[in-house]
Amino acid sequence: MTQDFEDRSDTEIWSARNSASRELGYRLDDRLENLLENYVRLYGPENGIEVLGDRLCRLANQKRFYPKGWDGFVKYLVAASG
Repeated sequence: MTQDFEDRSDTEIWSARNSASRELGYRLDDRLENLLENYVRLYGPENGIEVLGDRLCRLANQKRFYPKGWDGFVKYLVAASG
């Protein structure tokens, strides 16, 4: 794979990276939508979203993925919800 990029310009490499990142984002969105649909199918519309949200919050807190800590994550969710 390295050889594929050796003859490319920096601009071409950045463009390929940006395209790959965009595609990965689309795929992750599709997976998340499928996951949400499965939770709703399993637990019902209200409970499914609540269970998925609960698991997401607990995992984010346990793994410390969010740099602003638990309160920062909760504040973000409240703000994002409008």
